[in-house]
Amino acid sequence: MQYRKLGKTGVDVSALGFGIMRLPRIEGKVDREKSFEMINYAYENGVNYFDTAENYLSGESESVLGEAVKSYRDKINIATKVGIWHIKDGIQDVENLIEGQLKRLKTDYIDFYMIHALTDKRWKTFEQIGIVDFFEKKKRQGIIKHYGFSYHGTASLFNEIVTKYDWEFAQIQMNYIDINMQAGISGLQYADNNGLGTIIMEPLRGGQLVNNANSEIKNILHNVSPDKTLAEWGFEFLFNRNDVDIVLSGINHIDQVKENIKIANNAFIGMLSKEETEALYKVSEVYRKLIKVPCTTCRYCGICPQNINIFNAFMQYNNSVTMDFESAKMYFNKNKDSINSCIDCRKCVDVCPQGIDIPKVLKEACNFFQ
Repeated sequence: MQYRKLGKTGVDVSALGFGIMRLPRIEGKVDREKSFEMINYAYENGVNYFDTAENYLSGESESVLGEAVKSYRDKINIATKVGIWHIKDGIQDVENLIEGQLKRLKTDYIDFYMIHALTDKRWKTFEQIGIVDFFEKKKRQGIIKHYGFSYHGTASLFNEIVTKYDWEFAQIQMNYIDINMQAGISGLQYADNNGLGTIIMEPLRGGQLVNNANSEIKNILHNVSPDKTLAEWGFEFLFNRNDVDIVLSGINHIDQVKENIKIANNAFIGMLSKEETEALYKVSEVYRKLIKVPCTTCRYCGICPQNINIFNAFMQYNNSVTMDFESAKMYFNKNKDSINSCIDCRKCVDVCPQGIDIPKVLKEACNFFQ
């Protein structure tokens, strides 16, 4: 495993980070036996950065991670978060949240603590409650070692936030399709130039860059590097850069753990040739024309009071143009009655990191599949 300094923190972190948000499940609950196997294998093969949050995996993520790593807790880095949905009355809500997180993680400190999924609107609330002063206090107490933020807002606000406080790291969405989305490549470079550690989420866009590749996309990439897998293309785009410290992967099978570690072990800055870089640019243009909805299947929308399987509906909507239309239509229509039960409460919109107007797009998808 290769290691990189995480910006001004000076901490040596594995280039590959393990995102604890897509672990395997059985009847809606995390399959702990398989999950422990995956986490332990990652640790034994050099991964030392594990990312979680209170709301991942329907609330199981932190407790699963805490149980899995308890025997080697002091040899790894744990990252977790506070989201706007935790704030009801003020800063005391964050205090209460951290107390619960420490218990679930079976630890007395958190290595990397961050604001979760910042947007322009959410930033105002966090600033009003004095979140940075609170982080500084917790750092002095030894409760958190380093603090930063994850981001899903506009590029202009990202740059403003980066320089307004003494942040130590930033986590942004990046892959070879989303170079101009949210913070974008320009934001990544800005954070790096200001000494922040940089952490990348959604490197494969929730698996879309592997699962939704049509024949045109595959041919473009195959003609340049015939032995390279679709996952390799996605990860190498990021490992290639000197302004990327950690690439997070939300893994759901032991084979993916092994594959991702193998890719990370063989990666290095400057690894992509000019021809490979040009091929990725061509592919990104194809993807952008095809994708119907920018969903990354993070499942934050799982809070739906009508129990609509939103992420699956959007997956089929995208599959209809990147894969097989008839199969996508069949699987979409199996849940169409549920989709039509949407009451437009917009709870899903409030938590969607991509800012998707979910009720509107669900209606579009229903009309599309008529």
